[in-house]
Amino acid sequence: MGSETQTKKMSASNNKSSFLWHLPKVELHAHLNGSIRESTIIEFLKKHPKYAANDELLQKALKFCRVDEHETRTMEECFSLFNLIYELITDYEHIRRITLEMIEDYVAENCIHLEIRTTCKNFDSKKGVAEMDGFRKYVDTVLAAVEEYYKKTEGTKNKISIGIILCVNRTSSQY
Repeated sequence: MGSETQTKKMSASNNKSSFLWHLPKVELHAHLNGSIRESTIIEFLKKHPKYAANDELLQKALKFCRVDEHETRTMEECFSLFNLIYELITDYEHIRRITLEMIEDYVAENCIHLEIRTTCKNFDSKKGVAEMDGFRKYVDTVLAAVEEYYKKTEGTKNKISIGIILCVNRTSSQY
């Protein structure tokens, strides 16, 4: 009876989203590139040679990245943002960073299990690195970021289990 009264008081004093915010959550299919922070996209834009050299292009891209909570976009517009993100994510350090930030963001939302979906990329292909070696480095980078998060938060209450869903790009010659 006491907990029922407490729940009624909590729902009266808090809105529904606040109640739901505190419930533990499980995310079974979160796209790595779809979970990148807006602030990180903006930072990468400002450092990218193509955008840093052209202020008009930079401002257009910055406006495109910022989404007002009352703004609506078509599915095509949403998916076109991925093209920009793919252009900005150019190395394994970017992958490490967005993996760590993704985990931190899901933990902040009280997520207790996260499955990160990602497609391997070879950022070193222009350096002559074989495709599968680049893919291996990509996977190693994601796994190292997960391990880095676990080490960084060891002994804290920020507990989360993490799985990786690797997707296959069937257009690759290596499959």
